[in-house]
Amino acid sequence: MDEDQKLNPNVSDVISSLVKAGANLVPYAGPFIAEIVGNLIPNQRLDRVTKFLEILNSKIESMKDEIDILRLKTDNNLLILFEKSLICSTQTNSKEKYYYYSDFVVSCFLPNATEQMQKERILSILSELNDIEVLHLIYYSFNPTIGMQNSFISKYKDVLFPHQRTMNEPMEHGYNDYFKELYLDNLERLRLIHRDIEVDRNTKMPIIDIFTKQFKKGYASITPLGMIIAQFIGAEKYKDA
Repeated sequence: MDEDQKLNPNVSDVISSLVKAGANLVPYAGPFIAEIVGNLIPNQRLDRVTKFLEILNSKIESMKDEIDILRLKTDNNLLILFEKSLICSTQTNSKEKYYYYSDFVVSCFLPNATEQMQKERILSILSELNDIEVLHLIYYSFNPTIGMQNSFISKYKDVLFPHQRTMNEPMEHGYNDYFKELYLDNLERLRLIHRDIEVDRNTKMPIIDIFTKQFKKGYASITPLGMIIAQFIGAEKYKDA
């Protein structure tokens, strides 16, 4: 390799740090992955990539009998998805997002009927969601019933079911509820969930929300596309946890 093609020292530091962390991925594909990182990622974002790769390695190691990381060298489509996931990891400092992206990469190694362009679109959609929106998507993937409980719902109940402001409360008491509507609107915009407009039983006219002045939306349900993306990020493991 020519001098100007060598990995910069920071990329070498990334690989060294992974070795020190006991990342079993490195002895098999570390230099190859380092080269990908060196070609794609600016120095100031390497810390994010390091965190993502450490999480990804842990997942791959736990499934080493099912996943051959060296396929990255021979499967160009898989390599493209891996490179795109690296780029996505540089655009967030959310540890939860690193887990979602690593679940996505692992899913791409496994047999499924999803085509390459569809996988790239799934990753693109996932990059448009913030952490709270992903939590809502996972929740709706349970096809939840009234009163349903599990450890995931208990852990995130304040996020999933924020306090609803009443007419007698100051506006700031409804901030979380307002933002929940924004989060659900984004999921709906991306066609990951569906909500019907509520209709007055007597007048048969749409109900206007007294706070937002918009049509009031009913209960949300996940769409087939939403379920596909939920499956790619391993949502099923949270359902019965």
